[in-house]
Amino acid sequence: MPAHRHKAGALKQKNKTHSGSGGHASKRSLKRAQGGKVNAAAPAAGRPGKLQAAEGSKLQRLLVTKQLRQQKKQRDWLDRRTGTAAGAPTVVLLLPMGPTADVGSLAAAIRASADRIFSGTDASATAAASASTSASAPSTSNQGAFTAVFDRLKGRFQVTGVGPGCDPLELLDAAKAADVVVAVLSARGHGGA
Repeated sequence: MPAHRHKAGALKQKNKTHSGSGGHASKRSLKRAQGGKVNAAAPAAGRPGKLQAAEGSKLQRLLVTKQLRQQKKQRDWLDRRTGTAAGAPTVVLLLPMGPTADVGSLAAAIRASADRIFSGTDASATAAASASTSASAPSTSNQGAFTAVFDRLKGRFQVTGVGPGCDPLELLDAAKAADVVVAVLSARGHGGA
């Protein structure tokens, strides 16, 4: 009986064709192979500086790409800090500490100093905050509610106020739902109405 011999077919397996002498070499091996030679690229005849212009445009493209990437990163970071549609703004409750405390003038001052304002009826801007405050606070307590965006503070604030004749339990519920409670005092003092 003749001895069996295996002959490789056309579909012979070839491993790691990329790691040979062909395409990929380390920086050190490339320097070693180059030796001490310095290849000065001479400009093409009739077109001086074409190679330098090509390299300059590549550097310009890389620089523009890097700047766009940094701008997008900065914009995304700012969106995360100020809160977007996915994140709720900070809920601020303006709480009058007496019958003469003017919550409306403080709310107007906040409105005037804000960079952007979204009214309480803007559902896309204040959906999360108004849902949390409307469940716990009465509808009369946040009638003048608005969202103020302050770019320099990198934040959004849902500002709502309660009237001086508010029920104490409703007032406690509103304070519980708020992230920040601002006590508003009268500038006129104790006695005046």
